[in-house]
Amino acid sequence: MLSPTNFAFLNPAVLEETIRTGGENLQRGAKNVFEDLRENNGRPALVDKKAFTVGKNVATTPGSVVYRNDLIELIEYNATTETVYHKPLVIVPPWINKFYILDLQPKNSIIKFAVDSGIRTFVVSWRNPDRSMADVGWEDYLERGPLRAARVASAISDSQDVNMIGYCIGGTLTAEMLGYLGRSEEVLVNAMTFFAALTDFAEAGDLRAFLSPEAVATIEAKMEEKGVLDSSEMADTFNMLRANDLIWNVAVNRYLLGKDPPAFDLLYWNGDATRLPRAMHRYYLRNMYLENNLAKPDKLSFKGVPIDLRRVRNDVYSLATFDDHIAPWRSVYRMTQLFSGDVRFR
Repeated sequence: MLSPTNFAFLNPAVLEETIRTGGENLQRGAKNVFEDLRENNGRPALVDKKAFTVGKNVATTPGSVVYRNDLIELIEYNATTETVYHKPLVIVPPWINKFYILDLQPKNSIIKFAVDSGIRTFVVSWRNPDRSMADVGWEDYLERGPLRAARVASAISDSQDVNMIGYCIGGTLTAEMLGYLGRSEEVLVNAMTFFAALTDFAEAGDLRAFLSPEAVATIEAKMEEKGVLDSSEMADTFNMLRANDLIWNVAVNRYLLGKDPPAFDLLYWNGDATRLPRAMHRYYLRNMYLENNLAKPDKLSFKGVPIDLRRVRNDVYSLATFDDHIAPWRSVYRMTQLFSGDVRFR
Protein backbone atom coordinates (compact mmCIF):
# COMPACT_ATOMS: atom_id res chain seq x y z
CA MET A 1 0.00 0.00 0.00
CA LEU A 2 2.88 2.35 0.81
CA SER A 3 4.93 1.52 -2.27
CA PRO A 4 6.22 4.74 -3.91
CA THR A 5 4.76 3.70 -7.27
CA ASN A 6 1.26 3.96 -5.79
CA PHE A 7 1.67 7.75 -5.47
CA ALA A 8 1.45 10.05 -8.48
CA PHE A 9 4.49 12.23 -7.73
CA LEU A 10 6.72 9.25 -6.90
CA ASN A 11 5.87 7.11 -9.94
CA PRO A 12 8.06 7.92 -12.98
CA ALA A 13 5.54 6.46 -15.44
CA VAL A 14 2.75 8.65 -14.03
CA LEU A 15 4.96 11.74 -14.09
CA GLU A 16 5.89 11.07 -17.72
CA GLU A 17 2.25 10.53 -18.69
CA THR A 18 1.16 13.67 -16.84
CA ILE A 19 3.73 15.80 -18.68
CA ARG A 20 2.91 14.17 -22.03
CA THR A 21 -0.86 14.69 -21.74
CA GLY A 22 -0.85 17.93 -19.80
CA GLY A 23 -2.58 16.24 -16.86
CA GLU A 24 -5.38 14.62 -18.87
CA ASN A 25 -4.47 11.24 -17.35
CA LEU A 26 -5.26 12.55 -13.86
CA GLN A 27 -8.52 14.02 -15.11
CA ARG A 28 -9.51 10.67 -16.62
CA GLY A 29 -8.37 8.98 -13.41
CA ALA A 30 -10.65 11.16 -11.30
CA LYS A 31 -13.54 10.21 -13.58
CA ASN A 32 -12.63 6.54 -13.13
CA VAL A 33 -12.62 6.96 -9.33
CA PHE A 34 -16.21 8.23 -9.36
CA GLU A 35 -17.24 5.55 -11.85
CA ASP A 36 -15.86 2.79 -9.59
CA LEU A 37 -17.49 4.32 -6.53
CA ARG A 38 -20.81 4.30 -8.35
CA GLU A 39 -20.64 0.99 -10.20
CA ASN A 40 -18.04 -1.20 -8.44
CA ASN A 41 -18.47 -0.52 -4.71
CA GLY A 42 -15.33 1.58 -4.66
CA ARG A 43 -13.06 -1.18 -5.94
CA PRO A 44 -10.82 -0.52 -8.99
CA ALA A 45 -12.45 -2.22 -11.98
CA LEU A 46 -10.44 -5.19 -13.22
CA VAL A 47 -12.31 -5.62 -16.49
CA ASP A 48 -14.60 -3.79 -18.89
CA LYS A 49 -17.89 -5.51 -18.03
CA LYS A 50 -19.68 -3.81 -20.90
CA ALA A 51 -17.49 -5.67 -23.40
CA PHE A 52 -19.10 -9.05 -22.68
CA THR A 53 -22.59 -10.52 -22.67
CA VAL A 54 -23.26 -14.12 -21.66
CA GLY A 55 -24.57 -16.03 -24.67
CA LYS A 56 -23.22 -13.49 -27.20
CA ASN A 57 -19.44 -13.34 -26.85
CA VAL A 58 -18.87 -15.57 -23.81
CA ALA A 59 -20.63 -18.89 -23.09
CA THR A 60 -21.58 -19.22 -26.74
CA THR A 61 -21.72 -23.01 -27.20
CA PRO A 62 -25.42 -23.86 -27.83
CA GLY A 63 -27.20 -26.06 -25.32
CA SER A 64 -30.36 -26.42 -23.27
CA VAL A 65 -31.42 -27.18 -19.71
CA VAL A 66 -32.45 -30.84 -19.47
CA TYR A 67 -32.93 -31.06 -15.69
CA ARG A 68 -33.56 -28.64 -12.83
CA ASN A 69 -33.90 -28.84 -9.06
CA ASP A 70 -33.76 -26.16 -6.37
CA LEU A 71 -29.94 -26.07 -6.44
CA ILE A 72 -28.78 -26.76 -10.01
CA GLU A 73 -29.69 -26.68 -13.66
CA LEU A 74 -28.09 -29.35 -15.83
CA ILE A 75 -27.18 -28.12 -19.30
CA GLU A 76 -26.70 -30.51 -22.21
CA TYR A 77 -24.81 -29.02 -25.14
CA ASN A 78 -25.94 -29.59 -28.71
CA ALA A 79 -24.05 -32.26 -30.64
CA THR A 80 -22.05 -31.04 -33.63
CA THR A 81 -21.08 -34.45 -35.00
CA GLU A 82 -23.17 -37.07 -36.82
CA THR A 83 -22.46 -39.66 -34.14
CA VAL A 84 -21.52 -39.34 -30.47
CA TYR A 85 -19.80 -41.55 -27.94
CA HIS A 86 -22.16 -43.57 -25.78
CA LYS A 87 -20.58 -42.55 -22.46
CA PRO A 88 -21.32 -38.89 -21.62
CA LEU A 89 -19.18 -36.28 -19.88
CA VAL A 90 -20.52 -34.43 -16.82
CA ILE A 91 -18.66 -31.28 -15.74
CA VAL A 92 -18.99 -29.97 -12.17
CA PRO A 93 -17.64 -26.39 -11.95
CA PRO A 94 -17.13 -24.41 -8.73
CA TRP A 95 -20.19 -22.65 -7.29
CA ILE A 96 -18.28 -19.51 -6.33
CA ASN A 97 -18.54 -18.44 -9.99
CA LYS A 98 -20.82 -19.09 -12.95
CA PHE A 99 -20.94 -22.28 -15.04
CA TYR A 100 -19.16 -21.01 -18.17
CA ILE A 101 -15.53 -21.05 -17.01
CA LEU A 102 -14.83 -23.85 -19.52
CA ASP A 103 -16.80 -22.12 -22.30
CA LEU A 104 -15.50 -18.58 -22.41
CA GLN A 105 -15.01 -18.22 -26.17
CA PRO A 106 -14.87 -20.73 -29.04
CA LYS A 107 -11.07 -20.60 -29.32
CA ASN A 108 -10.53 -21.56 -25.66
CA SER A 109 -13.69 -23.53 -24.89
CA ILE A 110 -13.20 -27.06 -23.55
CA ILE A 111 -16.94 -27.60 -23.91
CA LYS A 112 -16.87 -26.74 -27.62
CA PHE A 113 -13.83 -29.00 -28.07
CA ALA A 114 -15.70 -31.84 -26.34
CA VAL A 115 -18.88 -31.60 -28.43
CA ASP A 116 -16.84 -31.15 -31.62
CA SER A 117 -15.05 -34.39 -30.65
CA GLY A 118 -18.32 -36.29 -30.45
CA ILE A 119 -18.59 -36.28 -26.66
CA ARG A 120 -22.07 -35.84 -25.23
CA THR A 121 -21.44 -33.04 -22.72
CA PHE A 122 -23.39 -31.94 -19.63
CA VAL A 123 -22.50 -29.08 -17.29
CA VAL A 124 -23.86 -28.22 -13.85
CA SER A 125 -25.00 -24.61 -13.40
CA TRP A 126 -25.30 -23.79 -9.70
CA ARG A 127 -28.00 -21.56 -8.27
CA ASN A 128 -26.87 -18.23 -6.78
CA PRO A 129 -28.13 -18.63 -3.18
CA ASP A 130 -29.89 -15.98 -1.13
CA ARG A 131 -30.82 -15.72 2.55
CA SER A 132 -33.60 -18.30 2.13
CA MET A 133 -30.92 -20.94 1.41
CA ALA A 134 -28.82 -20.18 4.49
CA ASP A 135 -29.26 -23.70 5.89
CA VAL A 136 -28.45 -25.57 2.67
CA GLY A 137 -25.46 -27.69 3.59
CA TRP A 138 -22.52 -29.52 2.05
CA GLU A 139 -24.47 -32.80 1.80
CA ASP A 140 -27.27 -30.98 -0.05
CA TYR A 141 -24.73 -29.73 -2.57
CA LEU A 142 -23.36 -33.24 -3.02
CA GLU A 143 -26.71 -34.96 -3.36
CA ARG A 144 -28.48 -32.40 -5.52
CA GLY A 145 -25.33 -31.43 -7.42
CA PRO A 146 -22.83 -33.94 -8.89
CA LEU A 147 -24.65 -37.07 -7.69
CA ARG A 148 -27.98 -36.03 -9.20
CA ALA A 149 -26.33 -34.64 -12.35
CA ALA A 150 -24.42 -37.89 -12.97
CA ARG A 151 -27.55 -39.99 -12.49
CA VAL A 152 -29.61 -37.80 -14.83
CA ALA A 153 -26.91 -37.73 -17.53
CA SER A 154 -26.58 -41.52 -17.22
CA ALA A 155 -30.32 -41.99 -17.66
CA ILE A 156 -30.61 -39.56 -20.58
CA SER A 157 -27.67 -41.17 -22.37
CA ASP A 158 -28.77 -44.71 -21.50
CA SER A 159 -25.23 -45.32 -20.25
CA GLN A 160 -24.48 -47.27 -17.09
CA ASP A 161 -21.82 -44.77 -16.05
CA VAL A 162 -20.39 -41.37 -16.98
CA ASN A 163 -17.04 -39.64 -17.19
CA MET A 164 -16.69 -36.52 -15.06
CA ILE A 165 -14.64 -33.35 -14.69
CA GLY A 166 -14.51 -31.62 -11.30
CA TYR A 167 -13.09 -28.11 -11.22
CA CYS A 168 -11.82 -26.38 -8.05
CA ILE A 169 -14.30 -26.79 -5.18
CA GLY A 170 -16.55 -28.71 -7.59
CA GLY A 171 -13.75 -31.26 -7.77
CA THR A 172 -13.47 -31.47 -3.98
CA LEU A 173 -17.20 -32.19 -3.74
CA THR A 174 -17.06 -34.77 -6.54
CA ALA A 175 -14.09 -36.49 -4.87
CA GLU A 176 -16.22 -37.01 -1.79
CA MET A 177 -18.96 -38.40 -4.04
CA LEU A 178 -16.44 -40.93 -5.42
CA GLY A 179 -15.62 -41.93 -1.86
CA TYR A 180 -19.31 -42.52 -1.23
CA LEU A 181 -19.71 -44.57 -4.42
CA GLY A 182 -16.62 -46.58 -3.50
CA ARG A 183 -18.51 -47.99 -0.54
CA SER A 184 -21.89 -48.39 -2.24
CA GLU A 185 -23.24 -50.81 -4.81
CA GLU A 186 -23.93 -48.08 -7.38
CA VAL A 187 -21.85 -48.05 -10.56
CA LEU A 188 -22.05 -44.44 -11.73
CA VAL A 189 -18.65 -42.92 -12.57
CA ASN A 190 -16.08 -44.36 -14.97
CA ALA A 191 -13.09 -41.99 -15.27
CA MET A 192 -12.58 -38.75 -13.35
CA THR A 193 -10.62 -35.63 -14.26
CA PHE A 194 -9.76 -32.93 -11.73
CA PHE A 195 -8.84 -29.35 -12.61
CA ALA A 196 -7.06 -27.49 -9.78
CA ALA A 197 -8.99 -29.40 -7.12
CA LEU A 198 -7.90 -30.09 -3.55
CA THR A 199 -8.64 -33.26 -1.59
CA ASP A 200 -5.85 -32.88 0.97
CA PHE A 201 -5.76 -29.41 2.55
CA ALA A 202 -2.70 -29.91 4.77
CA GLU A 203 -0.70 -27.47 2.61
CA ALA A 204 -3.42 -25.40 1.01
CA GLY A 205 -1.22 -22.46 0.08
CA ASP A 206 -1.50 -18.72 0.64
CA LEU A 207 -5.23 -18.84 1.28
CA ARG A 208 -4.58 -20.35 4.71
CA ALA A 209 -3.29 -16.94 5.82
CA PHE A 210 -6.91 -15.77 5.73
CA LEU A 211 -8.33 -18.89 7.39
CA SER A 212 -7.05 -19.04 10.93
CA PRO A 213 -9.62 -20.18 13.52
CA GLU A 214 -10.15 -16.52 14.46
CA ALA A 215 -10.64 -15.49 10.83
CA VAL A 216 -13.10 -18.33 10.22
CA ALA A 217 -15.04 -17.25 13.32
CA THR A 218 -15.26 -13.74 11.86
CA ILE A 219 -16.51 -15.09 8.53
CA GLU A 220 -19.09 -17.22 10.34
CA ALA A 221 -20.33 -14.19 12.27
CA LYS A 222 -20.89 -12.31 9.01
CA MET A 223 -22.72 -15.27 7.50
CA GLU A 224 -24.85 -15.64 10.63
CA GLU A 225 -26.06 -12.09 10.10
CA LYS A 226 -26.72 -12.30 6.34
CA GLY A 227 -27.32 -16.03 5.83
CA VAL A 228 -24.78 -16.02 2.98
CA LEU A 229 -21.24 -14.91 2.26
CA ASP A 230 -21.34 -12.09 -0.28
CA SER A 231 -19.39 -12.61 -3.47
CA SER A 232 -17.56 -9.30 -2.95
CA GLU A 233 -15.99 -10.57 0.29
CA MET A 234 -14.73 -13.73 -1.42
CA ALA A 235 -13.37 -11.64 -4.31
CA ASP A 236 -11.56 -9.29 -1.90
CA THR A 237 -9.81 -12.27 -0.29
CA PHE A 238 -8.68 -13.71 -3.64
CA ASN A 239 -7.52 -10.28 -4.82
CA MET A 240 -5.44 -9.76 -1.67
CA LEU A 241 -3.58 -12.97 -2.43
CA ARG A 242 -2.25 -11.19 -5.52
CA ALA A 243 -2.50 -7.61 -4.32
CA ASN A 244 0.17 -6.19 -6.64
CA ASP A 245 -1.51 -7.56 -9.76
CA LEU A 246 -5.18 -7.33 -8.78
CA ILE A 247 -5.35 -4.22 -6.58
CA TRP A 248 -2.43 -1.77 -6.67
CA ASN A 249 -1.35 -2.04 -10.32
CA VAL A 250 -5.01 -1.83 -11.32
CA ALA A 251 -5.50 1.27 -9.17
CA VAL A 252 -2.40 2.95 -10.65
CA ASN A 253 -3.57 2.22 -14.18
CA ARG A 254 -7.15 3.34 -13.50
CA TYR A 255 -6.63 6.39 -11.28
CA LEU A 256 -3.13 7.72 -12.00
CA LEU A 257 -2.59 6.77 -15.63
CA GLY A 258 -6.28 7.18 -16.54
CA LYS A 259 -6.52 3.91 -18.47
CA ASP A 260 -9.69 1.99 -19.19
CA PRO A 261 -10.00 -1.56 -17.83
CA PRO A 262 -9.16 -4.33 -20.32
CA ALA A 263 -11.72 -6.50 -22.13
CA PHE A 264 -10.52 -9.86 -20.79
CA ASP A 265 -12.94 -12.81 -20.83
CA LEU A 266 -11.38 -14.66 -17.87
CA LEU A 267 -11.50 -11.56 -15.64
CA TYR A 268 -15.11 -10.99 -16.69
CA TRP A 269 -16.00 -14.52 -15.58
CA ASN A 270 -14.02 -14.04 -12.37
CA GLY A 271 -16.09 -10.95 -11.57
CA ASP A 272 -19.38 -12.76 -12.28
CA ALA A 273 -19.33 -14.30 -8.81
CA THR A 274 -22.01 -15.84 -6.61
CA ARG A 275 -22.91 -15.97 -2.93
CA LEU A 276 -22.26 -18.94 -0.64
CA PRO A 277 -24.89 -20.27 1.82
CA ARG A 278 -23.97 -20.17 5.49
CA ALA A 279 -24.26 -23.87 6.38
CA MET A 280 -22.37 -25.13 3.34
CA HIS A 281 -19.52 -22.65 3.65
CA ARG A 282 -19.11 -23.20 7.38
CA TYR A 283 -18.81 -26.95 6.77
CA TYR A 284 -16.31 -26.42 3.97
CA LEU A 285 -14.03 -24.08 5.91
CA ARG A 286 -13.97 -26.17 9.08
CA ASN A 287 -13.85 -29.68 7.61
CA MET A 288 -11.47 -28.94 4.76
CA TYR A 289 -9.18 -26.03 5.63
CA LEU A 290 -9.13 -26.21 9.43
CA GLU A 291 -9.39 -29.97 10.07
CA ASN A 292 -8.51 -31.55 6.68
CA ASN A 293 -11.12 -34.24 7.28
CA LEU A 294 -11.64 -35.33 3.67
CA ALA A 295 -8.11 -36.76 3.61
CA LYS A 296 -8.74 -38.76 6.82
CA PRO A 297 -10.36 -42.19 6.40
CA ASP A 298 -13.93 -42.41 7.69
CA LYS A 299 -13.85 -38.95 9.28
CA LEU A 300 -16.65 -37.61 7.08
CA SER A 301 -19.81 -39.37 6.00
CA PHE A 302 -22.58 -38.94 3.46
CA LYS A 303 -26.00 -40.50 4.02
CA GLY A 304 -24.48 -42.45 6.88
CA VAL A 305 -21.74 -43.90 4.67
CA PRO A 306 -18.17 -43.21 5.89
CA ILE A 307 -15.94 -41.54 3.30
CA ASP A 308 -12.51 -43.03 2.59
CA LEU A 309 -10.84 -41.74 -0.57
CA ARG A 310 -8.55 -44.77 -0.53
CA ARG A 311 -11.52 -46.81 -1.71
CA VAL A 312 -11.73 -44.75 -4.93
CA ARG A 313 -10.52 -47.04 -7.72
CA ASN A 314 -11.55 -44.95 -10.73
CA ASP A 315 -9.04 -43.90 -13.35
CA VAL A 316 -8.10 -40.33 -12.37
CA TYR A 317 -6.34 -37.56 -14.28
CA SER A 318 -5.37 -34.58 -12.13
CA LEU A 319 -4.29 -31.25 -13.60
CA ALA A 320 -2.68 -28.39 -11.66
CA THR A 321 -1.05 -25.13 -12.73
CA PHE A 322 2.34 -23.90 -11.61
CA ASP A 323 1.34 -20.43 -10.34
CA ASP A 324 -2.11 -21.21 -8.89
CA HIS A 325 -2.29 -19.47 -5.51
CA ILE A 326 -5.64 -20.99 -4.50
CA ALA A 327 -4.91 -24.64 -5.38
CA PRO A 328 -1.09 -24.90 -5.39
CA TRP A 329 0.21 -27.77 -7.50
CA ARG A 330 2.00 -29.41 -4.57
CA SER A 331 -1.29 -29.55 -2.69
CA VAL A 332 -3.21 -30.85 -5.69
CA TYR A 333 -0.57 -33.54 -6.17
CA ARG A 334 -1.34 -34.99 -2.74
CA MET A 335 -4.53 -36.56 -4.13
CA THR A 336 -2.33 -39.04 -5.99
CA GLN A 337 -1.42 -40.48 -2.58
CA LEU A 338 -5.08 -40.92 -1.61
CA PHE A 339 -6.82 -42.65 -4.52
CA SER A 340 -6.25 -46.34 -5.27
CA GLY A 341 -6.91 -46.42 -9.01
CA ASP A 342 -4.71 -45.43 -11.94
CA VAL A 343 -3.92 -41.80 -11.05
CA ARG A 344 -2.03 -39.53 -13.42
CA PHE A 345 -0.87 -36.04 -12.48
CA ARG A 346 0.18 -33.19 -14.69
